[in-house]
Amino acid sequence: MNETVSFTCYAHSRAAGRPPRCYLARTSPGKNLVAAFERTRVEGVISASASRHAVTTITSTEWRQINRVTNTPQAAVNNGVIVKLGAGSVWTVTGTSYLTKLVVDADATVQGPTGRTLTLTVDGTATALTPGATYTGALTLTPA
Repeated sequence: MNETVSFTCYAHSRAAGRPPRCYLARTSPGKNLVAAFERTRVEGVISASASRHAVTTITSTEWRQINRVTNTPQAAVNNGVIVKLGAGSVWTVTGTSYLTKLVVDADATVQGPTGRTLTLTVDGTATALTPGATYTGALTLTPA
């Protein structure tokens, strides 16, 4: 059963009069993060990351530091990141994104920002991004 994680979906347009759908969920505590979109435009980085607190040891006097965390994109170590782009969805990747699975509907698009190309490597091998395909492994999406 998926556990819902707080997430906001902003839509720039509606397809066929239907509202966009998107969600983030963890497949089980401490496991994969799933980001799924339908009829949604997404712009930015979706990635596994390393998290670092501003203070290494947090005591009762530094309790306010508990939510001060810096996340830096990096390849997945323990928990995967899965992106599912459903019908009518477009993801514009603006920075290096590390995933463990990418599902691209036949009517979905993964692209770089205007004027930039996007490369996908799967387990270190350059791979063409094709609508209707599913990619698994150590995935890296890099706009250039």
